Amino acid sequence: MGRFGMFALLLSFLCFSCGSNDDSPEIEELTNRGNVKFVMGDVEKSYTKGNSYISTRENILLSFGNSSDELVTFRIPLVEGADLPKTFDENHKGGIISGGYKSGEDTYIATNGINGIGRTGSFSVTVTSFADGKISGTFTMTAKKAKSEDAVSIKKGVFEDVKKLPD
Repeated sequence: MGRFGMFALLLSFLCFSCGSNDDSPEIEELTNRGNVKFVMGDVEKSYTKGNSYISTRENILLSFGNSSDELVTFRIPLVEGADLPKTFDENHKGGIISGGYKSGEDTYIATNGINGIGRTGSFSVTVTSFADGKISGTFTMTAKKAKSEDAVSIKKGVFEDVKKLPD
């Protein structure tokens, strides 16, 4: 994965781990942040505390989790004004998109690379709604650990009414 893709993934992880600003909410303080559910292996997971997104001129960074110890993240193109639903996957051309899973010290990555070069893992994110500071959709991902054959598989992912991170 290139530096830019890794930066985007790390940025989304950092959204919840930085607490140096007294005005920044800790993840445990966030409530009513939408719902995220998915299946990993045989385990059904549900996140309700730390789900958020931020948007830039060109991208949306999604971050889902209940604590900074376990997070699911995606970097996708901005969908504001686009016809929905809109799906992005590892075959997308025209910019780097990526997904990631972090559990403790372990980080797993999936990305389309740059024009397919550096592609690793697989993923699909479908945005079904993006309005009024909330985003909803579905996702799947098989993400790989760097320099390893270890992988995690996430299936049946749904995110509903995930709110924009407070300014």
